[in-house]
Order: sequence, then structure tokens, then C-alpha cells
Amino acid sequence: MTGSLKEYSDLYRLPGPWCTAYVDAGTGTVDTLEAADVRPGNTRAALEAQGASPADLDAVEEARQPETGLPSPVSRFVLVHQGKVELNEVLPGDRVGAERISVDPIPDLLQLVKHRPEDFPYIVAEVSREHGEIRLHYAGAGSAASIEEVQG
Repeated sequence: MTGSLKEYSDLYRLPGPWCTAYVDAGTGTVDTLEAADVRPGNTRAALEAQGASPADLDAVEEARQPETGLPSPVSRFVLVHQGKVELNEVLPGDRVGAERISVDPIPDLLQLVKHRPEDFPYIVAEVSREHGEIRLHYAGAGSAASIEEVQG
């Protein structure tokens, strides 16, 4: 992601609905160029079937236009709220998991977290009565980013 997930926390305070599209975005060959031309319309149709508003449909379709000049494979994550594109991330590599096109009551950032796990921090605490160790990890890294030891 271009920033940390923390910058998106305010999105959860806004009422839904939210339109999410986590899709392939490559344009590497003649066949996929033709596919890229129809993908925005296919995404629009899938969201329309789920009851998305016309303003949201227009915003998603515009954001889904083919991204040229990027090496394949490439994916795209689009999040739209009330006709405004809140997130439009072009992500290197194949999708991590299935395509997701949905209308939800809250923003669904799970696919984005899965695609870019290095930005997702978590804490592991191992404690006993005598000793404790607290480690900060990032999901995409192999070892702890920092370790704190506590006595007593």
C-alpha cells in the first residue's frame, strides 16, 4: 500500500454502502487488452446486480479503466463510497485469493491487507510470572521488528 492501514481508519466511521472491487488489472497481451476493455463494464454489472447506486457505479467504472505501462501480472483494489473513489490501488502481482466485487455496509480492506501484508503490524506477547517478552511483527516479514523484555 502507498501508506499504512492507519490512514484508512476514518473510513470505518462513515455509513455504508461501500463498493469494493479487487480484480485483475493486467494488459499484457492482445487477448488481455480486449479483456481489459470489457472489465470495467463487467465490474459495473456485478455491482449493479447487488444494488449499488448510479454514482457509485460510475465512480467504480471510471477507476477500473485499464492501467497501461505496468508489467503483468497486476491487480487493482478499488473502494468507492457515495460516488467518490476512496482507494484506487494498483498492486503488483496476481491477486491473492479470489476476485471480490461487492456492496457492503462497511469498507472491506481484507483483500488489500492480504495483498500487501508487510504493512500489517501485530504484537506477540509471551508472559509468565517471572518474565515477559513482547515482539512487534509485520505480517510480510520473517522476524520481529522489535523485542522488549520485561522482568517480574
